[in-house]
Amino acid sequence: MTNELRREFLRLAGAGFASAAFYPVRAAQSADSEPTSGSLDVRSFGAAGDGKMLDSPAVNKAIDTAADAGGGTKEDAAIAPPEKENEYPEPSMFGTMPAHGFYVRHLEGLEMSNIEIESLQPDARPAFVLNDVQEADFAGIRVPRWPDAPVFSMNNVDRFNLRRCNVADNVRLNRVEQKKF
Repeated sequence: MTNELRREFLRLAGAGFASAAFYPVRAAQSADSEPTSGSLDVRSFGAAGDGKMLDSPAVNKAIDTAADAGGGTKEDAAIAPPEKENEYPEPSMFGTMPAHGFYVRHLEGLEMSNIEIESLQPDARPAFVLNDVQEADFAGIRVPRWPDAPVFSMNNVDRFNLRRCNVADNVRLNRVEQKKF
Protein backbone atom coordinates (compact mmCIF):
# COMPACT_ATOMS: atom_id res chain seq x y z
CA MET A 1 0.00 0.00 0.00
CA THR A 2 1.45 3.35 -0.94
CA ASN A 3 1.81 6.18 1.54
CA GLU A 4 -0.90 8.10 -0.30
CA LEU A 5 -3.32 5.14 0.01
CA ARG A 6 -2.48 4.79 3.71
CA ARG A 7 -3.23 8.47 4.27
CA GLU A 8 -6.50 8.12 2.35
CA PHE A 9 -7.46 5.06 4.44
CA LEU A 10 -6.83 6.93 7.68
CA ARG A 11 -8.63 10.00 6.36
CA LEU A 12 -11.70 7.97 5.43
CA ALA A 13 -11.63 5.66 8.41
CA GLY A 14 -10.38 8.29 10.84
CA ALA A 15 -8.18 7.77 13.84
CA GLY A 16 -11.32 6.69 15.69
CA PHE A 17 -11.58 3.56 13.52
CA ALA A 18 -8.01 2.64 14.30
CA SER A 19 -8.51 3.27 17.99
CA ALA A 20 -11.79 1.34 18.05
CA ALA A 21 -10.13 -1.57 16.30
CA PHE A 22 -7.64 -1.84 19.14
CA TYR A 23 -10.09 -1.43 22.01
CA PRO A 24 -9.66 -4.95 23.46
CA VAL A 25 -5.95 -4.47 23.99
CA ARG A 26 -4.50 -2.82 27.04
CA ALA A 27 -4.77 0.92 27.09
CA ALA A 28 -2.01 3.46 26.98
CA GLN A 29 -2.58 7.09 27.88
CA SER A 30 0.50 8.15 25.97
CA ALA A 31 3.40 6.55 24.21
CA ASP A 32 5.50 6.84 27.37
CA SER A 33 2.94 5.75 29.96
CA GLU A 34 2.34 2.30 31.38
CA PRO A 35 -0.62 0.44 29.87
CA THR A 36 -3.76 0.52 32.02
CA SER A 37 -7.23 -0.95 31.64
CA GLY A 38 -9.59 0.84 29.28
CA SER A 39 -9.02 1.76 25.68
CA LEU A 40 -6.14 2.49 23.38
CA ASP A 41 -6.34 5.69 21.36
CA VAL A 42 -3.78 5.96 18.55
CA ARG A 43 -4.14 9.73 18.66
CA SER A 44 -2.26 9.67 21.97
CA PHE A 45 0.69 8.34 19.95
CA GLY A 46 0.54 11.22 17.48
CA ALA A 47 -1.97 10.02 14.85
CA ALA A 48 -3.92 12.90 13.34
CA GLY A 49 -6.23 11.05 10.93
CA ASP A 50 -6.48 14.22 8.86
CA GLY A 51 -5.39 12.81 5.51
CA LYS A 52 -2.35 15.09 5.45
CA MET A 53 -0.03 13.59 8.04
CA LEU A 54 1.36 10.09 7.60
CA ASP A 55 -0.05 8.33 10.66
CA SER A 56 1.57 4.92 10.23
CA PRO A 57 4.48 5.65 12.65
CA ALA A 58 1.96 6.54 15.38
CA VAL A 59 -0.17 3.49 14.59
CA ASN A 60 2.94 1.27 14.62
CA LYS A 61 4.02 2.73 17.97
CA ALA A 62 0.56 2.04 19.40
CA ILE A 63 0.67 -1.52 18.11
CA ASP A 64 4.13 -2.04 19.60
CA THR A 65 3.01 -0.61 22.94
CA ALA A 66 -0.19 -2.60 23.17
CA ALA A 67 0.15 -6.04 24.71
CA ASP A 68 -3.12 -7.91 24.38
CA ALA A 69 -3.84 -9.39 27.77
CA GLY A 70 -6.12 -11.96 26.17
CA GLY A 71 -8.72 -13.66 28.29
CA GLY A 72 -11.69 -12.82 26.06
CA THR A 73 -14.62 -15.22 26.31
CA LYS A 74 -16.93 -16.88 23.80
CA GLU A 75 -19.60 -14.45 24.98
CA ASP A 76 -17.26 -11.55 24.08
CA ALA A 77 -16.76 -13.10 20.64
CA ALA A 78 -20.54 -13.07 20.08
CA ILE A 79 -20.90 -9.32 20.76
CA ALA A 80 -22.35 -7.28 17.89
CA PRO A 81 -21.10 -3.71 18.40
CA PRO A 82 -23.74 -1.07 17.71
CA GLU A 83 -23.43 0.92 14.50
CA LYS A 84 -23.62 4.44 16.01
CA GLU A 85 -22.90 5.91 12.56
CA ASN A 86 -24.02 9.38 13.63
CA GLU A 87 -21.46 9.61 16.45
CA TYR A 88 -17.73 10.17 16.23
CA PRO A 89 -16.08 6.82 16.99
CA GLU A 90 -14.40 6.97 20.37
CA PRO A 91 -12.82 3.73 21.62
CA SER A 92 -14.86 3.57 24.82
CA MET A 93 -18.23 3.89 23.06
CA PHE A 94 -18.22 0.26 21.91
CA GLY A 95 -17.15 -1.54 25.09
CA THR A 96 -15.64 -5.00 24.72
CA MET A 97 -15.13 -5.90 21.09
CA PRO A 98 -15.68 -9.35 19.51
CA ALA A 99 -12.08 -9.53 18.22
CA HIS A 100 -8.87 -9.52 20.21
CA GLY A 101 -7.02 -7.98 17.28
CA PHE A 102 -8.97 -6.19 14.55
CA TYR A 103 -12.69 -5.62 14.15
CA VAL A 104 -13.46 -4.29 10.65
CA ARG A 105 -16.86 -3.54 9.11
CA HIS A 106 -18.31 -1.68 6.13
CA LEU A 107 -15.01 -1.38 4.30
CA GLU A 108 -13.91 -1.90 0.72
CA GLY A 109 -10.27 -2.49 -0.20
CA LEU A 110 -8.67 -3.71 3.05
CA GLU A 111 -4.96 -4.57 2.87
CA MET A 112 -3.03 -5.81 5.90
CA SER A 113 0.49 -7.11 5.78
CA ASN A 114 3.20 -8.12 8.22
CA ILE A 115 0.88 -8.08 11.23
CA GLU A 116 1.72 -9.97 14.40
CA ILE A 117 -0.79 -10.28 17.23
CA GLU A 118 0.31 -11.57 20.62
CA SER A 119 -1.67 -12.46 23.72
CA LEU A 120 -0.43 -13.02 27.23
CA GLN A 121 -3.12 -15.64 27.84
CA PRO A 122 -5.64 -17.60 25.74
CA ASP A 123 -8.47 -15.62 24.17
CA ALA A 124 -11.70 -17.14 22.86
CA ARG A 125 -12.30 -14.24 20.45
CA PRO A 126 -11.04 -14.37 16.86
CA ALA A 127 -7.99 -12.29 16.00
CA PHE A 128 -9.87 -10.78 13.03
CA VAL A 129 -13.60 -10.13 12.64
CA LEU A 130 -14.71 -8.93 9.21
CA ASN A 131 -18.31 -7.77 8.68
CA ASP A 132 -19.47 -6.42 5.34
CA VAL A 133 -15.98 -6.19 3.84
CA GLN A 134 -15.12 -6.30 0.14
CA GLU A 135 -11.65 -7.05 -1.24
CA ALA A 136 -9.77 -8.08 1.91
CA ASP A 137 -6.12 -8.98 1.33
CA PHE A 138 -3.94 -10.33 4.15
CA ALA A 139 -0.25 -11.26 3.85
CA GLY A 140 2.41 -12.15 6.40
CA ILE A 141 0.02 -12.60 9.34
CA ARG A 142 1.20 -14.20 12.61
CA VAL A 143 -1.36 -14.87 15.32
CA PRO A 144 -1.63 -17.13 18.36
CA ARG A 145 -3.68 -20.26 17.79
CA TRP A 146 -5.87 -20.88 20.82
CA PRO A 147 -7.98 -24.04 21.17
CA ASP A 148 -11.61 -23.56 20.11
CA ALA A 149 -10.99 -19.98 18.92
CA PRO A 150 -11.05 -19.13 15.22
CA VAL A 151 -8.45 -16.79 13.78
CA PHE A 152 -10.93 -15.23 11.33
CA SER A 153 -14.67 -14.69 11.70
CA MET A 154 -16.31 -13.39 8.52
CA ASN A 155 -19.83 -12.24 7.71
CA ASN A 156 -20.79 -10.92 4.27
CA VAL A 157 -17.25 -10.82 2.87
CA ASP A 158 -16.39 -10.66 -0.84
CA ARG A 159 -12.98 -11.47 -2.36
CA PHE A 160 -10.95 -12.60 0.67
CA ASN A 161 -7.29 -13.50 0.17
CA LEU A 162 -4.87 -14.80 2.83
CA ARG A 163 -1.19 -15.51 2.15
CA ARG A 164 1.74 -16.38 4.40
CA CYS A 165 -0.20 -16.84 7.63
CA ASN A 166 1.12 -19.12 10.36
CA VAL A 167 -2.25 -20.89 10.80
CA ALA A 168 -3.50 -21.02 7.18
CA ASP A 169 -1.96 -20.23 3.83
CA ASN A 170 -3.24 -19.47 0.36
CA VAL A 171 -6.90 -19.10 1.28
CA ARG A 172 -8.98 -17.49 -1.47
CA LEU A 173 -12.70 -17.02 -1.05
CA ASN A 174 -14.90 -15.23 -3.57
CA ARG A 175 -18.02 -14.84 -1.42
CA VAL A 176 -18.58 -15.67 2.25
CA GLU A 177 -21.93 -15.28 3.95
CA GLN A 178 -20.59 -16.62 7.25
CA LYS A 179 -17.39 -18.50 8.01
CA LYS A 180 -14.96 -19.05 10.86
CA PHE A 181 -11.57 -20.70 10.64
